[in-house]
Amino acid sequence: MAVDMKWRDAMSDRRIRQYFSDEEQAQGWPQRMDAQQLAALQRPNAHSDAAGRKAQGVLHDALLDDCEVGTLACEAEVLSVPVPVAGRNEDLFRPISLTGGHDYTSRYSPYTPAQPVQMQECTFYLVAAADFARWLQRQDMQPSTHVAAWFKACGVLASATAQQGQAMLTPPDVQDLATLVLYRQQFAQQPEQERPQWHAEHVALLAAWLQRQLSEGRKRGALTELAQQLGMRHQTLAELLQRHGFRSNGELANPVKDASSAITSWRGKRSA
Repeated sequence: MAVDMKWRDAMSDRRIRQYFSDEEQAQGWPQRMDAQQLAALQRPNAHSDAAGRKAQGVLHDALLDDCEVGTLACEAEVLSVPVPVAGRNEDLFRPISLTGGHDYTSRYSPYTPAQPVQMQECTFYLVAAADFARWLQRQDMQPSTHVAAWFKACGVLASATAQQGQAMLTPPDVQDLATLVLYRQQFAQQPEQERPQWHAEHVALLAAWLQRQLSEGRKRGALTELAQQLGMRHQTLAELLQRHGFRSNGELANPVKDASSAITSWRGKRSA
């Protein structure tokens, strides 16, 4: 994503910047962040702030726990990172060791060159903006200023899925994936047969999102992530796309018309 002023503001804070590599800082808002980055962005603290470090650590541990048990949707990334040979690092990193060790480290290698280290494979969890937004909402937590900026950059409403007390969304209110997710979630508690039928324009939005993921080099996992955002089974979503003439990667099964034209025609309409 583009580097905007809000990203620059976040990276100007060394309490946050230290958890992002130089390459990540140059790229701007990412689609996903790991648990430590999320904890730092939500609860930044100074090294001398014991209470702040503890609060960030509690949040970091909670995110890791939910990623491990599957209650927070994420992607696992296995990296080979340096781990201290003796003693345990006191920083707030806790990737899962795949080699049976108990020492943990960051993928950003905050250790000094003189410290004895050994390379070890560790697992990190990457969480998408929409999934973190829903997680915060379930915890009754408001996003920090920086997290809210991330949500906006990724097209996720800052209020996540918290639409209680507000007017119900109608089909023409759906303009992007974020509002489509909110619209469908209004009926999540209803029996499946009582939920509104899918509009072709809404399915075209899903297909367009999948095509963007494909163009960005994601050949696997996009359909599963989208299904999780919508609260659907992977197979159910694939069948929905197929019924509307799309493959599971969002491409047209029979390319007669461009999917974007359907989306363009839907915008601005105020009738169902």
